Amino acid sequence: MSDTNKICVGVDVSKSKWDVAITGSRQTYTFEANAVGQQQLLDLLQPLDVEIICLEATGCYHHDLVKLLQCSGYPVAVVNPRLPRDFARSMNRLAKTDKIDAQILALFAQRYEPRPMPETSQILENLTALSTRRRQLINMRTQEKNRLESTREPNMRRSVESHLAYINAEIEQLQQQMEQLINSDPQLQQTTALLASTPGIGVLTACRLAIELPELGHVNRKEAARLAGLAPINRDSGVFRGKRTTGGGRSHVRNALYMPTLVATRRNPKIKAFYDRLVAEGKPKMVALVACMRKLLTILNLMAKEGKAWNEKLKTA
Repeated sequence: MSDTNKICVGVDVSKSKWDVAITGSRQTYTFEANAVGQQQLLDLLQPLDVEIICLEATGCYHHDLVKLLQCSGYPVAVVNPRLPRDFARSMNRLAKTDKIDAQILALFAQRYEPRPMPETSQILENLTALSTRRRQLINMRTQEKNRLESTREPNMRRSVESHLAYINAEIEQLQQQMEQLINSDPQLQQTTALLASTPGIGVLTACRLAIELPELGHVNRKEAARLAGLAPINRDSGVFRGKRTTGGGRSHVRNALYMPTLVATRRNPKIKAFYDRLVAEGKPKMVALVACMRKLLTILNLMAKEGKAWNEKLKTA
């Protein structure tokens, strides 16, 4: 149960300013998103016994603030914007301004006690940026390939082919930079090597999982599944029993697991046996595949937690 005496802070982040609210106070504060505003915010927080500071994920704008607050010793939670908005509706608070959003975030943090974000190293931040750029280029490459298929004019085809060659070279360069950074960190190198020992998981997939799911090995199997959006969600009411679905979480992790799991259903004995059993029981193939993604993630989480390489006899419950 939440403690209403705990001091929680909500910060509504935008490009140019931060609106700040503190539980137990009706007053809100506004600071410019610059060095002066940073110091003013820290001066406001300094005399308070802050339990947690809650922000919404806002693309790129919240990252510098999170780093500042963590370096200053404050626990910071970054939440999906939908959660505090639904929380506000549950209290019939339908109005929406930056100051109201800050107040809602503070109340949400006090009521639900969201998990603080772990501090990330500079290497992991650099790897995340490289991985994001690589993903952007891969999407761009897909678009250009589609254009190439529908382009007949020779000059246009040469232009698209030239751009594709450039994109491929950039992707290759980014992958090399990612591998170099991972090899420079013994812990990341060990984790990547452990994950890559699993049949179906290549080095590149292992790198992506280590970068985009740094909690791997530090959470239980249910939390890992929720983080990846692979936990089944019930749709039951009274005597009605709806279909279980999955969703939410980090779509990039699901995307990273999809093809490796498809390969694992053919080449990984443990995953293949699980997939074949589900299909034999009448489960649709896509449902069976998603269940295999969840099982594979559970195995990888256990391997990272115990520091053990792939073993077909590994017990995952």
